[in-house]
Amino acid sequence: MKKAKSILLVSLVLALALMVFQAGALAEENVRVVSDAAGLLEAISDPEVTDIRLDASIDATGSGVVDVSGKTIDLGRNTISADNFTLIFQGADFTLKNGCFDSKGGSYALFIGDEGETDGVLIEDITADGGINVYNATNVVLRNTDITGMDYYAVWCDENGHVTIESGEFKTNGNAVLGMSATQTDLIIKGGNFVTNGKPLVLEGNFGSPVISGGQFDTDVDEKYFAEDAEIIPGPEGGFIVCDHSVTRLENKKEASCTEKGYTGDLYCAACGKKLADGQEIKSLGHDLKEVPAQAPTCAEEGFEAYWICQRCEKLFSDAKGENAISQPAVLPVNNRHDYVNGVCSVCGQKDPNLSEPSDTGDSFLFWPVLALAAGGAGLLAVKLKRARSRR
Repeated sequence: MKKAKSILLVSLVLALALMVFQAGALAEENVRVVSDAAGLLEAISDPEVTDIRLDASIDATGSGVVDVSGKTIDLGRNTISADNFTLIFQGADFTLKNGCFDSKGGSYALFIGDEGETDGVLIEDITADGGINVYNATNVVLRNTDITGMDYYAVWCDENGHVTIESGEFKTNGNAVLGMSATQTDLIIKGGNFVTNGKPLVLEGNFGSPVISGGQFDTDVDEKYFAEDAEIIPGPEGGFIVCDHSVTRLENKKEASCTEKGYTGDLYCAACGKKLADGQEIKSLGHDLKEVPAQAPTCAEEGFEAYWICQRCEKLFSDAKGENAISQPAVLPVNNRHDYVNGVCSVCGQKDPNLSEPSDTGDSFLFWPVLALAAGGAGLLAVKLKRARSRR
Protein backbone atom coordinates (compact mmCIF):
# COMPACT_ATOMS: atom_id res chain seq x y z
CA MET A 1 0.00 0.00 0.00
CA LYS A 2 2.80 2.40 0.91
CA LYS A 3 4.57 1.57 -2.35
CA ALA A 4 1.42 2.38 -4.36
CA LYS A 5 1.05 5.73 -2.59
CA SER A 6 4.70 6.56 -3.31
CA ILE A 7 4.26 5.76 -7.01
CA LEU A 8 1.13 7.93 -7.14
CA LEU A 9 2.92 10.84 -5.47
CA VAL A 10 5.86 10.62 -7.86
CA SER A 11 3.46 10.53 -10.83
CA LEU A 12 1.67 13.67 -9.63
CA VAL A 13 4.96 15.53 -9.16
CA LEU A 14 6.15 14.55 -12.64
CA ALA A 15 2.82 15.60 -14.18
CA LEU A 16 3.01 18.99 -12.46
CA ALA A 17 6.61 19.48 -13.62
CA LEU A 18 5.57 18.64 -17.18
CA MET A 19 2.75 21.20 -17.05
CA VAL A 20 5.13 23.91 -15.84
CA PHE A 21 7.64 23.02 -18.56
CA GLN A 22 4.97 23.11 -21.26
CA ALA A 23 3.68 26.49 -20.03
CA GLY A 24 7.22 27.89 -20.11
CA ALA A 25 7.83 26.44 -23.55
CA LEU A 26 4.58 27.95 -24.81
CA ALA A 27 5.56 31.34 -23.45
CA GLU A 28 9.01 31.06 -25.06
CA GLU A 29 7.41 30.32 -28.42
CA ASN A 30 6.35 33.98 -28.51
CA VAL A 31 9.91 35.17 -27.87
CA ARG A 32 12.69 35.20 -30.45
CA VAL A 33 16.33 36.11 -29.77
CA VAL A 34 18.17 37.29 -32.89
CA SER A 35 21.74 38.23 -33.69
CA ASP A 36 21.68 39.24 -37.38
CA ALA A 37 19.48 40.95 -39.95
CA ALA A 38 18.19 37.66 -41.39
CA GLY A 39 17.07 36.49 -37.96
CA LEU A 40 15.41 39.85 -37.32
CA LEU A 41 13.40 39.71 -40.56
CA GLU A 42 12.42 36.08 -39.94
CA ALA A 43 11.16 36.92 -36.44
CA ILE A 44 9.24 39.93 -37.76
CA SER A 45 7.51 37.80 -40.39
CA ASP A 46 6.51 35.08 -37.89
CA PRO A 47 2.95 35.85 -36.66
CA GLU A 48 3.51 33.77 -33.50
CA VAL A 49 6.42 35.93 -32.36
CA THR A 50 5.44 38.99 -30.31
CA ASP A 51 8.69 39.70 -28.47
CA ILE A 52 11.97 40.08 -30.40
CA ARG A 53 15.23 40.51 -28.49
CA LEU A 54 18.64 41.37 -29.91
CA ASP A 55 21.76 39.83 -28.42
CA ALA A 56 24.10 41.60 -30.86
CA SER A 57 24.24 44.77 -32.94
CA ILE A 58 22.80 44.44 -36.47
CA ASP A 59 23.32 46.14 -39.81
CA ALA A 60 19.85 46.01 -41.36
CA THR A 61 20.59 48.02 -44.51
CA GLY A 62 18.31 46.96 -47.35
CA SER A 63 15.67 45.30 -45.15
CA GLY A 64 12.96 47.51 -46.65
CA VAL A 65 9.52 48.21 -45.15
CA VAL A 66 8.70 45.79 -42.31
CA ASP A 67 5.32 45.39 -40.62
CA VAL A 68 5.87 44.94 -36.89
CA SER A 69 2.24 45.15 -35.76
CA GLY A 70 1.73 43.90 -32.21
CA LYS A 71 5.42 43.26 -31.62
CA THR A 72 8.01 44.59 -29.20
CA ILE A 73 11.60 44.84 -30.37
CA ASP A 74 14.02 45.07 -27.45
CA LEU A 75 17.46 46.04 -28.73
CA GLY A 76 19.11 44.90 -25.49
CA ARG A 77 21.37 47.98 -25.48
CA ASN A 78 22.57 46.97 -28.97
CA THR A 79 22.48 49.02 -32.20
CA ILE A 80 20.49 48.64 -35.40
CA SER A 81 22.14 50.54 -38.23
CA ALA A 82 20.85 51.15 -41.76
CA ASP A 83 21.35 53.52 -44.67
CA ASN A 84 18.75 56.17 -45.47
CA PHE A 85 15.26 54.79 -46.17
CA THR A 86 16.47 51.17 -46.31
CA LEU A 87 14.74 50.08 -43.06
CA ILE A 88 11.24 51.44 -42.34
CA PHE A 89 8.96 50.27 -39.52
CA GLN A 90 5.20 50.37 -39.99
CA GLY A 91 2.13 48.72 -38.46
CA ALA A 92 -0.14 49.07 -35.45
CA ASP A 93 0.63 48.91 -31.74
CA PHE A 94 4.35 48.17 -31.72
CA THR A 95 7.24 49.17 -29.47
CA LEU A 96 10.92 49.85 -30.14
CA LYS A 97 12.98 50.11 -26.96
CA ASN A 98 16.24 49.84 -25.09
CA GLY A 99 18.98 50.53 -27.64
CA CYS A 100 20.35 52.66 -30.45
CA PHE A 101 19.55 53.36 -34.10
CA ASP A 102 22.42 54.58 -36.25
CA SER A 103 22.03 56.41 -39.57
CA LYS A 104 25.51 55.39 -40.80
CA GLY A 105 26.07 59.07 -41.59
CA GLY A 106 22.75 59.52 -43.39
CA SER A 107 19.96 62.01 -42.76
CA TYR A 108 17.87 59.93 -40.33
CA ALA A 109 18.53 56.93 -38.11
CA LEU A 110 14.95 55.75 -37.58
CA PHE A 111 12.08 55.78 -40.05
CA ILE A 112 8.51 55.27 -38.80
CA GLY A 113 5.59 54.84 -41.22
CA ASP A 114 5.13 54.24 -44.92
CA GLU A 115 2.14 53.93 -47.25
CA GLY A 116 0.44 51.33 -45.03
CA GLU A 117 -1.43 52.22 -41.84
CA THR A 118 0.77 52.98 -38.85
CA ASP A 119 -0.76 53.81 -35.46
CA GLY A 120 0.07 53.38 -31.78
CA VAL A 121 3.87 53.43 -31.72
CA LEU A 122 5.99 53.68 -28.57
CA ILE A 123 9.68 54.56 -28.91
CA GLU A 124 11.19 54.25 -25.44
CA ASP A 125 14.74 54.40 -24.05
CA ILE A 126 16.12 54.81 -27.58
CA THR A 127 19.15 56.76 -28.81
CA ALA A 128 18.97 57.83 -32.45
CA ASP A 129 22.17 59.17 -33.95
CA GLY A 130 20.70 60.85 -37.00
CA GLY A 131 17.18 61.79 -35.96
CA ILE A 132 13.71 60.29 -36.42
CA ASN A 133 11.52 60.62 -39.50
CA VAL A 134 7.79 60.05 -39.00
CA TYR A 135 5.55 59.76 -42.07
CA ASN A 136 1.89 58.77 -42.35
CA ALA A 137 1.85 57.57 -38.74
CA THR A 138 -0.46 58.52 -35.86
CA ASN A 139 -0.09 58.32 -32.10
CA VAL A 140 3.70 58.04 -32.11
CA VAL A 141 5.11 58.60 -28.61
CA LEU A 142 8.75 59.40 -27.82
CA ARG A 143 9.59 58.59 -24.20
CA ASN A 144 13.02 58.98 -22.63
CA THR A 145 14.74 59.18 -26.01
CA ASP A 146 18.09 60.79 -26.85
CA ILE A 147 17.84 62.07 -30.43
CA THR A 148 20.51 63.92 -32.37
CA GLY A 149 19.75 65.37 -35.79
CA MET A 150 22.54 65.25 -38.36
CA ASP A 151 21.83 66.98 -41.68
CA TYR A 152 18.28 68.08 -40.89
CA TYR A 153 16.23 67.63 -37.68
CA ALA A 154 16.18 65.61 -34.49
CA VAL A 155 12.49 64.95 -35.15
CA TRP A 156 10.88 65.45 -38.55
CA CYS A 157 7.08 65.12 -38.83
CA ASP A 158 6.52 64.44 -42.46
CA GLU A 159 3.12 64.40 -44.16
CA ASN A 160 0.40 63.03 -41.85
CA GLY A 161 2.89 62.48 -39.05
CA HIS A 162 1.51 62.79 -35.50
CA VAL A 163 4.09 62.76 -32.69
CA THR A 164 3.98 63.38 -28.93
CA ILE A 165 7.27 64.00 -27.14
CA GLU A 166 7.03 63.07 -23.45
CA SER A 167 10.65 63.09 -22.29
CA GLY A 168 14.27 62.80 -23.39
CA GLU A 169 16.91 65.04 -24.94
CA PHE A 170 16.76 66.50 -28.44
CA LYS A 171 19.55 68.34 -30.26
CA THR A 172 20.74 68.90 -33.83
CA ASN A 173 23.72 69.56 -36.02
CA GLY A 174 21.45 70.36 -38.96
CA ASN A 175 18.75 72.89 -39.79
CA ALA A 176 16.73 72.90 -36.57
CA VAL A 177 15.82 70.66 -33.66
CA LEU A 178 12.25 70.14 -34.85
CA GLY A 179 10.69 70.18 -38.28
CA MET A 180 7.14 69.72 -39.55
CA SER A 181 5.52 69.35 -42.92
CA ALA A 182 2.65 71.75 -43.47
CA THR A 183 0.33 68.89 -44.44
CA GLN A 184 -1.78 67.36 -41.64
CA THR A 185 0.93 67.03 -39.03
CA ASP A 186 0.88 67.30 -35.25
CA LEU A 187 3.85 67.69 -32.91
CA ILE A 188 2.93 67.94 -29.24
CA ILE A 189 5.71 68.60 -26.76
CA LYS A 190 4.85 67.66 -23.16
CA GLY A 191 8.40 67.39 -21.83
CA GLY A 192 12.04 66.87 -22.66
CA ASN A 193 15.23 68.90 -22.83
CA PHE A 194 15.83 70.75 -26.11
CA VAL A 195 19.39 71.87 -26.93
CA THR A 196 19.60 74.07 -30.01
CA ASN A 197 23.37 74.72 -30.13
CA GLY A 198 22.54 78.07 -31.68
CA LYS A 199 20.17 76.57 -34.25
CA PRO A 200 16.42 77.31 -34.32
CA LEU A 201 14.14 75.14 -32.25
CA VAL A 202 11.62 75.07 -35.08
CA LEU A 203 12.34 75.86 -38.71
CA GLU A 204 10.25 78.86 -39.70
CA GLY A 205 8.54 79.23 -43.06
CA ASN A 206 5.94 77.17 -44.85
CA PHE A 207 5.86 74.51 -42.13
CA GLY A 208 3.56 73.33 -39.37
CA SER A 209 3.71 74.57 -35.79
CA PRO A 210 4.30 72.43 -32.69
CA VAL A 211 2.23 72.83 -29.52
CA ILE A 212 4.44 73.18 -26.45
CA SER A 213 2.95 72.50 -23.01
CA GLY A 214 6.13 71.31 -21.28
CA GLY A 215 9.88 70.94 -21.62
CA GLN A 216 13.14 72.77 -20.99
CA PHE A 217 14.70 74.99 -23.67
CA ASP A 218 18.06 76.73 -23.93
CA THR A 219 16.83 79.53 -26.19
CA ASP A 220 13.87 81.81 -26.66
CA VAL A 221 10.85 80.29 -28.37
CA ASP A 222 8.07 82.16 -30.08
CA GLU A 223 5.05 82.33 -27.80
CA LYS A 224 2.76 81.24 -30.64
CA TYR A 225 3.94 77.68 -30.03
CA PHE A 226 2.85 77.62 -26.39
CA ALA A 227 -0.33 75.87 -25.25
CA GLU A 228 -2.94 78.15 -23.70
CA ASP A 229 -2.31 77.00 -20.12
CA ALA A 230 1.48 76.86 -20.44
CA GLU A 231 3.62 79.02 -18.19
CA ILE A 232 7.19 80.14 -18.84
CA ILE A 233 9.53 79.70 -15.88
CA PRO A 234 13.26 80.61 -15.74
CA GLY A 235 15.42 77.50 -15.97
CA PRO A 236 17.88 76.55 -13.21
CA GLU A 237 20.87 76.85 -15.59
CA GLY A 238 19.63 79.53 -17.97
CA GLY A 239 17.03 79.17 -20.68
CA PHE A 240 13.50 78.52 -19.54
CA ILE A 241 11.00 75.83 -18.69
CA VAL A 242 7.55 75.59 -20.19
CA CYS A 243 4.99 73.92 -18.01
CA ASP A 244 1.22 73.58 -18.04
CA HIS A 245 1.21 72.20 -14.49
CA SER A 246 -0.98 69.30 -15.62
CA VAL A 247 0.73 66.85 -13.24
CA THR A 248 0.55 67.88 -9.60
CA ARG A 249 1.41 66.59 -6.15
CA LEU A 250 0.35 67.45 -2.59
CA GLU A 251 2.80 68.32 0.18
CA ASN A 252 2.27 68.90 3.92
CA LYS A 253 -1.02 67.03 3.89
CA LYS A 254 -2.33 66.00 7.31
CA GLU A 255 -5.45 64.07 8.17
CA ALA A 256 -7.72 65.54 10.86
CA SER A 257 -8.27 63.44 13.98
CA CYS A 258 -10.82 63.52 16.77
CA THR A 259 -8.84 66.14 18.68
CA GLU A 260 -6.34 67.63 16.19
CA LYS A 261 -6.83 69.80 13.12
CA GLY A 262 -5.79 68.59 9.67
CA TYR A 263 -4.51 70.24 6.49
CA THR A 264 -5.55 69.60 2.88
CA GLY A 265 -1.97 70.02 1.66
CA ASP A 266 -0.20 72.52 -0.60
CA LEU A 267 -0.49 71.92 -4.34
CA TYR A 268 2.76 71.77 -6.33
CA CYS A 269 3.50 71.10 -9.97
CA ALA A 270 5.24 67.74 -10.17
CA ALA A 271 7.11 68.78 -13.32
CA CYS A 272 8.57 72.19 -12.45
CA GLY A 273 8.13 72.26 -8.67
CA LYS A 274 6.17 75.51 -8.57
CA LYS A 275 3.72 75.97 -5.71
CA LEU A 276 0.30 76.38 -7.27
CA ALA A 277 -2.00 76.74 -4.27
CA ASP A 278 -1.99 76.78 -0.46
CA GLY A 279 -3.90 74.15 1.40
CA GLN A 280 -6.72 74.72 3.86
CA GLU A 281 -7.10 73.87 7.52
CA ILE A 282 -9.45 71.02 8.38
CA LYS A 283 -11.41 71.17 11.64
CA SER A 284 -10.89 68.42 14.18
CA LEU A 285 -13.55 65.76 13.80
CA GLY A 286 -14.59 65.35 17.43
CA HIS A 287 -15.34 62.00 19.00
CA ASP A 288 -17.95 59.67 17.53
CA LEU A 289 -19.22 58.19 20.79
CA LYS A 290 -21.25 55.04 21.25
CA GLU A 291 -22.68 54.01 24.62
CA VAL A 292 -21.85 50.63 26.08
CA PRO A 293 -24.63 49.88 28.61
CA ALA A 294 -23.80 48.96 32.18
CA GLN A 295 -23.59 45.30 33.05
CA ALA A 296 -24.79 44.24 36.49
CA PRO A 297 -22.56 41.93 38.53
CA THR A 298 -23.66 38.45 39.42
CA CYS A 299 -22.68 35.95 42.06
CA ALA A 300 -20.08 34.62 39.61
CA GLU A 301 -18.82 37.59 37.56
CA GLU A 302 -17.95 41.24 38.02
CA GLY A 303 -20.01 43.87 36.24
CA PHE A 304 -19.19 47.36 35.05
CA GLU A 305 -20.73 50.81 34.86
CA ALA A 306 -21.91 52.28 31.55
CA TYR A 307 -19.22 53.92 29.44
CA TRP A 308 -18.76 55.43 25.97
CA ILE A 309 -16.28 54.44 23.26
CA CYS A 310 -15.17 56.57 20.30
CA GLN A 311 -15.71 54.65 17.07
CA ARG A 312 -12.85 56.56 15.41
CA CYS A 313 -9.99 56.61 17.90
CA GLU A 314 -11.34 53.86 20.26
CA LYS A 315 -10.74 55.94 23.40
CA LEU A 316 -13.03 55.29 26.40
CA PHE A 317 -15.03 57.89 28.35
CA SER A 318 -17.18 57.77 31.45
CA ASP A 319 -19.61 60.41 30.14
CA ALA A 320 -21.70 60.97 27.02
CA LYS A 321 -19.93 64.26 26.21
CA GLY A 322 -16.51 62.64 25.99
CA GLU A 323 -14.97 64.90 28.62
CA ASN A 324 -13.68 62.32 31.10
CA ALA A 325 -11.31 59.86 29.50
CA ILE A 326 -10.80 56.52 31.24
CA SER A 327 -8.50 53.58 30.67
CA GLN A 328 -11.21 51.05 31.49
CA PRO A 329 -14.82 51.12 32.75
CA ALA A 330 -15.53 51.19 36.48
CA VAL A 331 -15.81 47.65 37.86
CA LEU A 332 -18.81 46.46 39.91
CA PRO A 333 -17.71 43.65 42.27
CA VAL A 334 -19.30 40.21 42.56
CA ASN A 335 -22.45 40.58 44.72
CA ASN A 336 -22.86 37.06 46.17
CA ARG A 337 -26.60 37.18 45.47
CA HIS A 338 -27.50 33.63 44.49
CA ASP A 339 -30.62 32.60 42.62
CA TYR A 340 -31.50 29.25 44.21
CA VAL A 341 -33.80 26.90 42.36
CA ASN A 342 -34.51 23.55 44.07
CA GLY A 343 -31.62 24.21 46.38
CA VAL A 344 -29.06 25.04 43.63
CA CYS A 345 -27.99 28.50 42.32
CA SER A 346 -29.04 28.81 38.66
CA VAL A 347 -26.08 31.13 37.98
CA CYS A 348 -23.05 29.55 39.61
CA GLY A 349 -24.35 26.09 40.64
CA GLN A 350 -23.71 26.56 44.37
CA LYS A 351 -25.99 24.61 46.75
CA ASP A 352 -28.22 26.51 49.14
CA PRO A 353 -26.46 26.30 52.54
CA ASN A 354 -29.76 26.99 54.40
CA LEU A 355 -31.50 23.90 53.00
CA SER A 356 -30.92 20.79 55.28
CA GLU A 357 -30.71 17.35 53.77
CA PRO A 358 -32.29 14.17 55.28
CA SER A 359 -30.03 12.50 57.89
CA ASP A 360 -28.95 8.87 57.66
CA THR A 361 -29.29 8.47 61.52
CA GLY A 362 -31.87 9.24 64.21
CA ASP A 363 -35.58 9.07 63.44
CA SER A 364 -35.06 8.05 59.91
CA PHE A 365 -33.19 5.01 61.11
CA LEU A 366 -36.35 3.74 62.97
CA PHE A 367 -38.79 4.65 60.23
CA TRP A 368 -38.65 1.45 58.18
CA PRO A 369 -38.74 -1.02 61.13
CA VAL A 370 -41.74 0.74 62.64
CA LEU A 371 -43.47 0.72 59.28
CA ALA A 372 -42.84 -3.01 58.97
CA LEU A 373 -44.22 -3.74 62.42
CA ALA A 374 -47.29 -1.67 61.67
CA ALA A 375 -47.87 -3.57 58.49
CA GLY A 376 -47.46 -6.91 60.30
CA GLY A 377 -49.92 -5.93 63.06
CA ALA A 378 -52.49 -4.88 60.54
CA GLY A 379 -52.17 -8.26 58.81
CA LEU A 380 -52.58 -10.19 62.08
CA LEU A 381 -55.66 -8.16 62.95
CA ALA A 382 -57.24 -8.95 59.59
CA VAL A 383 -56.70 -12.71 60.13
CA LYS A 384 -58.38 -12.63 63.55
CA LEU A 385 -61.40 -10.80 62.21
CA LYS A 386 -61.81 -13.35 59.45
CA ARG A 387 -61.78 -16.28 61.94
CA ALA A 388 -64.33 -14.60 64.18
CA ARG A 389 -66.76 -14.23 61.30
CA SER A 390 -66.38 -17.84 60.26
CA ARG A 391 -67.42 -19.07 63.75
CA ARG A 392 -70.68 -17.28 63.46
